[in-house]
Amino acid sequence: MKIITLFLFVFFIFSNSVFSQSWKDYKPSLKVETSTTELSNHNNSDLIKQFNRDLEMNLEASNNRNWNVALDMTYPKLFDYATKEDIVAQFESVFVYYKNMQLEASNIRHSYPIIDHEGMKFTRFSYDSKITFTLYDEDSLDDMYSTFRDTYGENNVQVDRVDNSIIINLESYMLAVLQDNSSEWKYLQWNDAL
Repeated sequence: MKIITLFLFVFFIFSNSVFSQSWKDYKPSLKVETSTTELSNHNNSDLIKQFNRDLEMNLEASNNRNWNVALDMTYPKLFDYATKEDIVAQFESVFVYYKNMQLEASNIRHSYPIIDHEGMKFTRFSYDSKITFTLYDEDSLDDMYSTFRDTYGENNVQVDRVDNSIIINLESYMLAVLQDNSSEWKYLQWNDAL
């Protein structure tokens, strides 16, 4: 059961879980951007629309196991810590335990400052996520429900016995990074616990 939970954890927050301890200890000095000219280039409403489009594209790719599209949208520094092949292998390992997994997002919220650091802009947004795991057999449904309930809280986990599925509802966070001379944001799943 612990192995299954580990694989899920890796899948949900792969971007954070593959960072080494040295990354966690790295604390760059950041300056908060205060220029209204700079911030006006990133109107909050436009950012939410952009993040929504990108998140929908990313989740559609993930739901269809099109890992190349999902990883192309990933902040490239991640690949300094794990290869794309290793990350894809972790993603695919989830399907050893689950017949299917579907990700949904709604209600994107952006209330974080844009931080300028070394030619890149960083911000974070939150959204409501729904993850549906469909199990191969119903024998493991109760055990998996207990594991998820203990991990994510009873109010966040539901069982669908008709479809042999477990549904997890969470508030999730994404780090968005925009490099100079680029119009494409890149993303990493954010987890305060790591």
